[in-house]
Order: sequence, then C-alpha cells, then structure tokens
Amino acid sequence: MQKKITGIILAGGKGERAGGALPKQFILLNRKPLLLYSLEKFQANPLITDIVVVTLKKYISKVEALVKNNNIKKCCEIIEGGETRQESSFLGVGNAPSDTEYVVIHDSARPFVTHKMIEDTITAAIAIGSATTAIEETNTIARSSSSGLMEEVLERKYISIIQTPQAFRYDIIIEAHLLAKADAKSDFTDDAGLVLHYEHSERPIKIVAGHESNIKITNQLDFELAECILKNISK
Repeated sequence: MQKKITGIILAGGKGERAGGALPKQFILLNRKPLLLYSLEKFQANPLITDIVVVTLKKYISKVEALVKNNNIKKCCEIIEGGETRQESSFLGVGNAPSDTEYVVIHDSARPFVTHKMIEDTITAAIAIGSATTAIEETNTIARSSSSGLMEEVLERKYISIIQTPQAFRYDIIIEAHLLAKADAKSDFTDDAGLVLHYEHSERPIKIVAGHESNIKITNQLDFELAECILKNISK
C-alpha cells in the first residue's frame, strides 16, 4: 500500500531582492513561472500523493489558476502563509491531509529539484525519520567575531550547504513546530534546523546528496544563472 506523502511547496516569499513587479515565485523563467517548475516535479513524482502550496494571500487566486491550467491534480490545498518562513512551513504541515505519514518540504525558489532528490529524502526519512538535501562546501569557511575579526577556520569536510527538499515523518515535524511555537521561537530558516534544535540526539537527520544546480533564486543574478542551468539541462 502506498504511503501518504504530502509535498509542501513554500511560495510565500515577497521576493523583494529579485527586483521584479511580482514575487519571484511568479517571475517567468523561460516563459514559465518559477513556482510551476516545483509543482510539475512534485505532480510527476510517483511517491508524492498530495501537494499543499503556501503562498501570499493576494496571490492565492493566481496559484489556483496556475494549478488548474497546468493539470496539477495532486494539489489539495492552497493556503495563506505566515509572516516568516517557519510560520508558513507550520501552516503548510498543519494543512496536510489528516492521513499524511510523511511530508516533503520544498522552497519554490529552487526550480531545479530532481526526482532523485525527492526520492532520496523520502527514503531516508522513512528509514530514520528526517532527511535533508545538502552539498559539500568547497570554499574556506571562517567564523568571525561581532567586530568582524576572523576567529576560526572551520574544517570543510564537516561543512554542508543545506538545500531543500527536506523530508520528515509527520509526527516529528509537527512536534518540532509545536515546541517552537510554545517557546515563541520564530527565526528558524529551515525545517531541518528546527528538528535538529528540538530532536537532536533522539531523532537524527540524514544528509543526502543535493546538487550544485539546485540553486535558490534570490536576486536577478540568480535568474541569469538559472537561465544558463536551464539551457544545459535542455541539451
């Protein structure tokens, strides 16, 4: 029997640094809204049974049209996001179908997610409870003081650059969100960090391979890079 796995696509950012008239998730990349890349990938993935989209209130109707016009049949909820990424994620998880066993949380600003990334995080989450994609750091990383002085060079072999998708057993992620809410903490920038904070020793998080092309689009330069990646993918 197929497991109930809900994809939570976060598309609630204002995208002000992208410099467009619309939030970045609706800016066109090769004539296609950025959000649609993630929607199509999650729709096509056989392990994903449902999709919840979290977006800005004023753009809910726009997402509804995007879903309808592109035959995204797995989309069961389109909801308003919160003031922070953490709150939007909590709302997305909380609005997953009641029989959801696992969730896969993904930022719509990462249009080049692959089926392998989705499936690898799900496989790892089924095995140990939580998983995130990440890539190795190739630069030298230093920790600095509040006055801007270099204090310590960190070992690269222990540094990972976290990406999405991230997958979790439902009870683990909802419990971590509820604990953060009880603590009035709202500054977690990703769900793996949230789970790590509250469940560190008892519930480890597996790191699976992401990819350098799985970029997070933030500004105009990122859109130009995305165009180059898209051309290479299309070859």
